[in-house]
Amino acid sequence: MAHRALDPYGTATTPRLLGLWRSRWRYALALLVAAGTAGYAVALHYLLPEVWVVGQRLLALGFAMLAVTTYVLATELAGLSQEILRHTAYGRVEGHLLGRRRVRQRMVRIPGLGEISLRLLGGTGVLLVAGGWWLTPWTPVRVKPPVLGNLTGPLAEDLVAAMLVLPNDCMAVVQPPQPPAWLRHVTQEFRDNAAAYPLAMRCLAAGDFAAARAYLAQAAAGQEIDAPAEKVLTAQVEMYAARFPEAARGYRAALALKADDPMLWCQLAAAWIQAGQFDAAAPALAAAERLCGQTAEHSQRATAACRHLQSLLAMARCKDFDEVVKSVEEARETCKKAVGEEHVLVAANLNNEAVLYVLRATDSGAGELFDFSLAIGTKALGPDDPRVATVRCNLAVLRYREAQYDKAADLLAKPVGVPADPAFQNHPARIARLNLQAMLCRARGRPASGEDDPALLAVAEAQAIAQKTLDPDHPWAAVLAGSLAAVYTDHALYAKAGQQATEAKRLTRKLWGPEHPFMAEQLNHLAAIGGLQEAYEEAAGLCQQAQKIAERSFGTRHPVLADIFATRGRLEIAQGRPRNAERSLARARDIYEAVYGKENPAVACVLGDLASLSKGPAGLERGIDSYALAIDIMEKSAGQEHPLIAWLLCGMATLQIEQQKFDKAEESLDRALDIQRKMLPPNHPDLAATMKAYALWYNKRTPPKPASAAEMQAQAEEILARHRQEDQ
Repeated sequence: MAHRALDPYGTATTPRLLGLWRSRWRYALALLVAAGTAGYAVALHYLLPEVWVVGQRLLALGFAMLAVTTYVLATELAGLSQEILRHTAYGRVEGHLLGRRRVRQRMVRIPGLGEISLRLLGGTGVLLVAGGWWLTPWTPVRVKPPVLGNLTGPLAEDLVAAMLVLPNDCMAVVQPPQPPAWLRHVTQEFRDNAAAYPLAMRCLAAGDFAAARAYLAQAAAGQEIDAPAEKVLTAQVEMYAARFPEAARGYRAALALKADDPMLWCQLAAAWIQAGQFDAAAPALAAAERLCGQTAEHSQRATAACRHLQSLLAMARCKDFDEVVKSVEEARETCKKAVGEEHVLVAANLNNEAVLYVLRATDSGAGELFDFSLAIGTKALGPDDPRVATVRCNLAVLRYREAQYDKAADLLAKPVGVPADPAFQNHPARIARLNLQAMLCRARGRPASGEDDPALLAVAEAQAIAQKTLDPDHPWAAVLAGSLAAVYTDHALYAKAGQQATEAKRLTRKLWGPEHPFMAEQLNHLAAIGGLQEAYEEAAGLCQQAQKIAERSFGTRHPVLADIFATRGRLEIAQGRPRNAERSLARARDIYEAVYGKENPAVACVLGDLASLSKGPAGLERGIDSYALAIDIMEKSAGQEHPLIAWLLCGMATLQIEQQKFDKAEESLDRALDIQRKMLPPNHPDLAATMKAYALWYNKRTPPKPASAAEMQAQAEEILARHRQEDQ
């Protein structure tokens, strides 16, 4: 019977040799895997020098796993089990003293993670380094650069799907286009070393239009794109840069090379519509319609685009809203058949129809149409697309008209479609939102103290953008002139307001014609300012012109017509004709209540005007009740400190003085003065009117205080004198 050899300590040598044998195999296996890992990288470098990004990431993951396997095998000897050490002489002697220390793995404590072995940390480091190597320029397998196809077609469909935006509740303007959100996603993978054409599209998506033009010229010189594509893309860049006349010239240059493309003619028409040159758009649309019947290629999409733009042009040139509604509905049916019900053209058409219903002030479900357009646009384009933001702005105007100012502000607080990139901060697509912010500031009441007025700041910023990016006679210039006139009217700067209102009327007449529905509101606004300047005869003539246009365009029960009757009533009050004033104001009240309901700020203003005509004991009581109702309406919609509330309180105090209710009159006057001193400029005539009412209160009360009355009257006269000097 054979005996096993014993070492000097009496331990069998076979287990020891077995442990050493196993450790050597582990080292050999680790070296073999390491060699295989290196061979893996070298082979891929020569066999697959470029792959798509997903494939490259998978290959990198395989390399990292092989590297980690090598590390695990190479470090396993340090973790030999205690059982192997026990069978060696070294283990017998040293294990008793040091075995536990040697077998126990070294640990480190990491905050938040607890104790982690150094071996695990080393493996993690190997994984990160091996995988990260494939993300560097020295990677064995490069990522194949993405290929960008011809984008003239998708960009054309985006540009012809023009959408109307409501700058207020009585006008509509075509929203300037912005690079779509999908373009940013498509071009974000291209790096600075890409070809000129992809870089041009990346610059377009980022709003760097000058660089996009330069790269397109390089792409054409390097024959990356052909001449027709270069002309079309250059024109499309000009469209997104809001340089619409230049875009029209670019499309004409493209049509000189390819005159049989109906989508090119549609894009040319869209450029003229965006520029406000509606007469120039009509021949382009006629050419597109003629070609749609001759060419089979893409004819359905071109026909849908043509019908959509024709409905937009009909709205811009409209004299009869019923015909425009019919045109819009026919365009939507064509779009649904050609491109389906969830296409951007359908979303744009639904938005435009809803805008039309807002302008007509008809209960035809404008809110539902906006919601449908919002749903389709969000699904087709994403929630951050500029078109989705345009629909939100329009929905905010609808909520503004309904006196739901908080809801309107919430809609504006959502993404606006204009990227935060500084390149877009001067893009004209911001104008609609800025104008609506000014409207909400005015409606909700705000301190109107000179240049710090937030409404004035918003309109001024919008005008600065328009002057930098748009032609002087662009439709937005007319809108912003009217908005600035309204803000100046709030500040009682009637001379400046009149200048801006006159400019708004001139531009509206030039762009849309003297009989267009938009002219009615411009004429009425000018008439209201004329009344404040005591130019009563001229103001009455403007009201008469506005009434004829409004009745022909909207019928007899439209808010614009109510605005005109309210202006006429105030002119009659100023001229001392209460009966005529009461008739006009009563008609305005009836229209407002029929369209808006009884709790709307427009109704409150007319109630205040009617209450000011109250005479006799019974009439005074009814007048005070009307004032109280009007104040309640304003407080619910605009808060406790709106300047119109102060005006209503002053009127109510005047009736309370006539009733000899001096305590109540004093309360009303004190509150009115508090509001006006906080919310109005120091030289505002309304503040002087309240002080005059206070002087009347001092004279009428028991006992009277003629000295206090004289002091208050003098303060009022001083305010009016400073106002006359300021308003020149």
